[in-house]
Amino acid sequence: MKKIATIAPGIGAELCSALTGEQIEILLNTLFTSIEQQTLSEILSYHKRMEMWCELWSEWNDLAWEASDESGNYIIQDYDWKQPYFDGSLLAADLEKVAEKMLLMIDDVFALKEEDDNIYLQACMEIESNIRLLPDWMAADQDSFTLDPISTACVLKWEWLVSKQVQDTAVKFVERIVEYEEQLKIVGLDIRSILDFLLSLPQNVQRRIYDYVTSVPREGKWKKRLNDVNSVWHRIYRDSTKIDN
Repeated sequence: MKKIATIAPGIGAELCSALTGEQIEILLNTLFTSIEQQTLSEILSYHKRMEMWCELWSEWNDLAWEASDESGNYIIQDYDWKQPYFDGSLLAADLEKVAEKMLLMIDDVFALKEEDDNIYLQACMEIESNIRLLPDWMAADQDSFTLDPISTACVLKWEWLVSKQVQDTAVKFVERIVEYEEQLKIVGLDIRSILDFLLSLPQNVQRRIYDYVTSVPREGKWKKRLNDVNSVWHRIYRDSTKIDN
C-alpha cells in the first residue's frame, strides 16, 4: 500500500486546538472583512482618481473647443475698425490652470495603464483642429503659440513615463518630443521648460540625448532644427558644455 504523506501541524492546527468553533468563526469574519475593506478602499481610490482625471480632461476639452468659437473668449478685437483675431496665449493661460492639477496626478494615472500613450499629443492636435474651424479670414492657423510652462511640464512628464517603457529611454523621449514638432503647426511646447526638464534628468541620460541629437544626419528637417536658433535642439547642440560639466 502506498504510504500517505503526513503534513506537520502548523498555525491552523494550533488555532483549532486553542479556539472554540465560535471564536474561529469570529476570527475568520474579522479577517475577511479587513481584506474586503482594503480591496474596496483600493477600488474606490482607483475610481476616484480616474473620476478626477476625467473631470480635468473634460475641462481641458471644453477650453479647447472654445477655440473654435469666432465670438468666444479667445477672439480679440483691439478696435472697432480692426478685424478680430484669435489669441492663443489666452487659451494657453486657461489650459495652465487645468494643467496645475493634472501635473499632480500624472504619476498615479500613468501607473494605472488606462490612458493612451498619445493622450497629450492627441489633445494638442485637437486644439489645432478646433482653431482651424474659425473663419478663414481670421487666418488663425497662420499664427502659432506655445503652451505655458506647467502645461508643457505635463506633456514632458507624460512623454518621459511613456519613454521609460523602452530600453533606450533617452532616444525614445527625443523621438516622441520631435513628433510634436512633426504633427503640430500651431501649438508648440515651451522651450525653456523643455531645457529645464532635460537638465533635471540624470547626467548619463543628458549625455545620451546630446549624443543622439548631435549624431543624427544634418539634413532635411533635422538640419532645419539644428540651424534654427529658436529650436530646443539647436540650444542643446550649442549648450553641450552644460552637459559635459
